[in-house]
Amino acid sequence: MTSNQKVIEAFVVLPLVSAVREAIIKATIQKESMRAFESGEGKDPVLVILGLINRYLTNKAMIEATAKDFGVQPIFVWQPCPAYQYDSNYNLFKDSLFAYKMIMMKSAYGLVETLQQKRPLSNFIDLAGMQQDKKEPLYLDAFHYTAKMSKEVAEKIAQGMKEKNLLQVSLTKPQVGRAEEVLAAA
Repeated sequence: MTSNQKVIEAFVVLPLVSAVREAIIKATIQKESMRAFESGEGKDPVLVILGLINRYLTNKAMIEATAKDFGVQPIFVWQPCPAYQYDSNYNLFKDSLFAYKMIMMKSAYGLVETLQQKRPLSNFIDLAGMQQDKKEPLYLDAFHYTAKMSKEVAEKIAQGMKEKNLLQVSLTKPQVGRAEEVLAAA
């Protein structure tokens, strides 16, 4: 067993992770084992979710590092999805081919919300729950917003940028050299 596998096994037994695992497993069984977990047979749903979130956080860190080198302030938006805090009575596509993914998305969104509460990110705008009290169809298909919802998402992004003071423009020149300059200095 590798050290990564040991860390993952230790993480999986934490109370929050265990609760998420139980909820996912229960939902998975109810959804006909999610069609053998869509050919990922044998994969633990909790590990899949944690892997996805870890990949997102790793990508976020790489984007931030690159943006810093170029003097750019990155802004990350966690957008609403039909699986999370949305009244399924108004989801016209809840029985679509993507329905099996909704169980995973709902669990992943809940875990990201918990992570965000424990360690808020300054350049992160969380819009996941903005549709919670809406009593109307918000999606054109399984994932894409209606024009009205798109406008509301854009307005919330602008509002979040203003509230978190993310509209400042950096006037510092990026510390990026040309290959000729680097070679001449060597």
